[in-house]
Amino acid sequence: MRRWFLRIALVLALAAVVATVIYAYRPRPALVDVAQVTTGRLVVSLDAEGKVRVRERYAVLAPIGGISSRIELHAGDPVAEGAELARIQPMLSPLLDPQSKAVAEARVRAAEDARNQAQANVERARTSLDLARSELERTQTLAKKGAVTGQQLELSQFEVRSGESALQASRSALQVAGHEIESAKAALQRLQPGRKEQDAFAVTSPIAGQVLRVDRESEGAVVQGTPLLEIGDLSALEIVADVLTRDAAPLRRGVPVLVSEWGAGKELSGRVRRVEPAAFTHLSPLGVEEQRVNVLVDFDRPADMPIGDGYAVDVRFMLSDDPNVRQVPASALFRHGDGWATFVVTNGKAALRTVKVGKRNPMQAEVLDGLVAGDTVIVHPGELVRDGSRVDTR
Repeated sequence: MRRWFLRIALVLALAAVVATVIYAYRPRPALVDVAQVTTGRLVVSLDAEGKVRVRERYAVLAPIGGISSRIELHAGDPVAEGAELARIQPMLSPLLDPQSKAVAEARVRAAEDARNQAQANVERARTSLDLARSELERTQTLAKKGAVTGQQLELSQFEVRSGESALQASRSALQVAGHEIESAKAALQRLQPGRKEQDAFAVTSPIAGQVLRVDRESEGAVVQGTPLLEIGDLSALEIVADVLTRDAAPLRRGVPVLVSEWGAGKELSGRVRRVEPAAFTHLSPLGVEEQRVNVLVDFDRPADMPIGDGYAVDVRFMLSDDPNVRQVPASALFRHGDGWATFVVTNGKAALRTVKVGKRNPMQAEVLDGLVAGDTVIVHPGELVRDGSRVDTR
């Protein structure tokens, strides 16, 4: 009896050892992280770095050669239109030089041509603004009936604001052109015989604005065309952001923009005004040549915040904002053949599923086909995950 008991105990011990070895070496389920396919808001954006700058800046140059007085203005000082900025005492040689007289006459003709072009630009901007206002009235009427979306109404309002800014800028350019004619004629008159040498020439401001930079502060001799200072209107600011050319393809006029990191916690809003037609080569910090293009952005509202010319900002181009999109974590997708695929967890096993992907951002991707809301997918699938392999969630 005792011998049978020992045999049974030995068999049980061997069976336990065999079971332990089998359990130790049998394939274990791969531990994975999972997420659910959901339906909700999906925002697709493009982030870039930008720089604020004055939309229209004017360089004040010495209209004639001579001795320039000391410029008492400093960067940030306000100036009125027509205010005296400096005085230039003409030297004797330009008064007696026929070549200088010919140059002055040519400058008068060039200034008159510039004024004619500026006048044409004003008429063009006025026509565009009238068209934008008519379109806004039509859109507002349709919006009351629910026939257009709020985004279309905002875009029409932006077109009117942009047209008003363009008309103001063209009018300022016309004023500057008129100022250039007056300055050129005054310089020409001083080259006429019989003029008194001691009459100093007053250099005046072409617009009302602020001094952005003083190029020459001290008194001294200057030649014609020497930069004296730069003036701009800080109430008319824009943002220029350079983006990769392959990322600029979806950017169009009117695309909403969020502006942040400008020195305060709140975000500012704006819209794309223009994508410049010519790209340029930029050397990245890693030494890689990149093709980039400048994108110009207008603020939605006048710049009444403490922000100025040359400020660095972060801009986010809002390419799309859909409230009801079936989506999946982007980390659950991987390339499979010519398309995309993911692993779906079904009855404790991973099943390979090909999917059709639409819009995407760094975190989420739109699923057009292949998944339904509520499916469980594996995020960051490793090498141990195969089609049909057993998996277990962490």
